[in-house]
Amino acid sequence: MCNSLTWQNYISGPIADNHQPPVPGNIWIFGLDIDNLSCYLKFQDKPSGTVLWISLHEAEHPLYFPYR
Repeated sequence: MCNSLTWQNYISGPIADNHQPPVPGNIWIFGLDIDNLSCYLKFQDKPSGTVLWISLHEAEHPLYFPYR
């Protein structure tokens, strides 16, 4: 599934983490259709250079892809 993500799946980011206390690293959001469901995926780029997949949710609203 994640092998099919491209720059065209980009939705938004970088966004500052909103946890209290904040977790270091920006949040990036991408969209993907999974089994005919519109979903969004959140990733966090850590200061160490690691990219962490932090969530996957069904979209509650239509997703806007600025590069499509």
